[in-house]
Amino acid sequence: MGHLFQGRYKSIIVDKDNYLLALSRYIHLNPVRASMVPRPEDYPWSSYCYYIGRAAPPPYVYTLTTLAYFSAKSKEAQRSCREFVEDAIHDGGDNPLVGVKGALVLGCEEFVRKIRNMIDEYRGDSELPSARRILPRLGGKGDSG
Repeated sequence: MGHLFQGRYKSIIVDKDNYLLALSRYIHLNPVRASMVPRPEDYPWSSYCYYIGRAAPPPYVYTLTTLAYFSAKSKEAQRSCREFVEDAIHDGGDNPLVGVKGALVLGCEEFVRKIRNMIDEYRGDSELPSARRILPRLGGKGDSG
């Protein structure tokens, strides 16, 4: 873990159906793995307390998408989310970020191919020159000239 403003901001495109829960767990357990707190809800800058129902989330924290993967019932979803996250405290859980392709996309090969095709559509667009640089990182054609 680094300082909040250390280095440049990095984002990745995530196949939420296959990786959202693993990423959420990984993020919530970061302070525990770094030995900053014994439990994820003890970290004061975490949104974990909102996911497990310890506090009502502010308007800018949207928990429903993630919780819906556990249950349509709010309390059951919060309980299941807590179990899912905390079951990985002692075993460390897998780092889902090891599967990131080209430092840009996290998903199965079909998802990566879909994103690559979407970017490829804009490869020749002079307004988006970064598309030519991104494609080779995803195994795309890139721009040779």
